[in-house]
Amino acid sequence: MGRQDVSLYLLQMGAKTSKTARGLTPEKLCSHPHTKEVVVGFEERRPKAPQVGIPLRSTPNSEFSGSGSTEFGAGLHFEPFFVPREPVLHEPRHREELQHLGISIFNRSPGHGVAFLVALGIVRDFPVEINNFLVRLAADPEKMGDYLSEEYPTAQTLRLEFLNSLPLLGTGVISALEAVSRDLMLPRSWTKVDRLLRGVAHFWWKQHEEELNDRKVEGNQGAFNPQDPSQGELVGLELQRA
Repeated sequence: MGRQDVSLYLLQMGAKTSKTARGLTPEKLCSHPHTKEVVVGFEERRPKAPQVGIPLRSTPNSEFSGSGSTEFGAGLHFEPFFVPREPVLHEPRHREELQHLGISIFNRSPGHGVAFLVALGIVRDFPVEINNFLVRLAADPEKMGDYLSEEYPTAQTLRLEFLNSLPLLGTGVISALEAVSRDLMLPRSWTKVDRLLRGVAHFWWKQHEEELNDRKVEGNQGAFNPQDPSQGELVGLELQRA
């Protein structure tokens, strides 16, 4: 069951759609366009009573509004979320050759390269292991940046795992971008750049919020990574407070 199925099921079972303490609606908090479609569509066509059971998937040709159907889920088109796949073949004797072949395929077509590596059991189908493998075997940084900034569920999952693993604590704007650029290049598409940098900003803030909360628990309110004039930029919690 994908994220759209889960979102629709929760809404049908009476999940609250009220604003957060900061005044944000679920629609504003949705990071994936299809999840946002579910939330907006449900609000427009909220059923009178909760439906029981798991919502059914519709055919890809169905329109969102449906054709006279009273069931909200009938007009939605869902995409599958990231589901770990089992390898279909194991070739331990040729593992090294297949690793390099997989990277070569990735450098031409990233999606096919990842599928090849997983299908042959070269790497387990877990985001952290896939990212580490691509970095360790020096996959093309341009292809890495282009693929991880796609909006597909698999690419999004890999992107979030990659950005979450970056050491952004104590960095500033420039040094955070340098940390991102060590293993990938920013894509040429401004839409993809925006998608990638919004993720960087999210995890930068998240890591510093966690650090700040830990310091409050420990009773240590001192500055984290005091500003070094030679750096030429505001960093860490000093930047967050600015």
